[in-house]
Amino acid sequence: PIPPGVSTMARQGCKELKLSHKGLSSLPQALFRRTDLERLFLDGNDVVSIPPTIAQLTKLSVLDVLGNKIADLPAELFAVHSLEYVDLTHNLLASLPPAISALRNLTVLHVSRNTQLKVLPEELGELRALQELYAEECSLSTLPDSLGALPSLSQISLAANAFEKEPPCLARMPALSFLVLDHNRLSALSPALLALQSLRTLAVRANRLSAPPNAPPWLRVHDHGNPYTSTSPDHVLSLRHRRLKEWPGGESSKQLADYKSVCVSWNRLVRVTALVSDAAEMHSFAAHHNELSVLPAVLFNMSAITVLDLCHNRLASLPPEMGLLSSLEVLYVSHNIIEKVSDHFSFLERLRVVHVDHNKLKEVPGPFYSLPALEQLSLAGNPLASFDTERASALSALTHLDVSRTALPSTPVL
Repeated sequence: PIPPGVSTMARQGCKELKLSHKGLSSLPQALFRRTDLERLFLDGNDVVSIPPTIAQLTKLSVLDVLGNKIADLPAELFAVHSLEYVDLTHNLLASLPPAISALRNLTVLHVSRNTQLKVLPEELGELRALQELYAEECSLSTLPDSLGALPSLSQISLAANAFEKEPPCLARMPALSFLVLDHNRLSALSPALLALQSLRTLAVRANRLSAPPNAPPWLRVHDHGNPYTSTSPDHVLSLRHRRLKEWPGGESSKQLADYKSVCVSWNRLVRVTALVSDAAEMHSFAAHHNELSVLPAVLFNMSAITVLDLCHNRLASLPPEMGLLSSLEVLYVSHNIIEKVSDHFSFLERLRVVHVDHNKLKEVPGPFYSLPALEQLSLAGNPLASFDTERASALSALTHLDVSRTALPSTPVL
């Protein structure tokens, strides 16, 4: 059946269509008559294939099919040369076709949680516009050598794969600034990777490193859960993919207080209850890909937290209490519905990395201009209409600014 509104939208000048969580097993043909469609969201359905008629959407720039049952990608998909953002997360893909090289405008690619995906094609190295690659929780043990020559690839997340050795191409990437290799089997990191001039954030939590990485002053390393750290694997709590709607469950406060890193991502959480009165030792909390509409109050007890990941939720604001997280260095809140950021955000004087991509910000929040340690700011995919270049010039530590896929006529020059 055609969901209500699809036929109507096919007749109107609608450039964005959201059919998320509609129980679809196939895609209505009426959808493909909207040839000027630019953004298509089909996440959270039961779609088993993308029809060849996808090629009719010649202006499509965003395609999100996260959380479906797609095992193969049609050749016609790669004829949509306008695509800039493709999310194939949590499907049944065992491979990516070499024809993906035809997507010459692609800047962001998500293939995480395709657990049968063991190899990425060498042809990815032909995607000269690619800036971000996310391939978490696959079965990768190596990367295409061709990725090392991509001039704009700055962010890569490869957490929870099967890497035993560092892929050599990583140390050759000229623009790489953000790299996540958490939950792999790495026993060593190359001096060349650690010396990479562009690299600012490296996450290697819960690997098999026997000694701390010899990182230069400009590189922040997150390495908890390795054999040499005080945060052993016993202090890392991972409750991914448990279909949890509320957390914590039966854990005692004392047990939870012992954990320094907690991950409750890829669940169905609508709330996180107050779990401990004193969470002063917890430094990392991840709850991405859930259904949280408000920030958990427990976060504001975490005085030592440095990394907070709440991407892919339903947050509409960042409240005043955020200002209490005085140790926070890295914040990921992309893919929410954030429209407002409290002025108290300016109290986060240690904050270095902020990713607030794909929200509903119409202007850059004022507090962002007042963060003295800010190095990376990503605002891609927001409906930004203005950017105060004069105020931004005060951000002396800023090295990476992403305002792609916004309403700004051009990238600000700082």
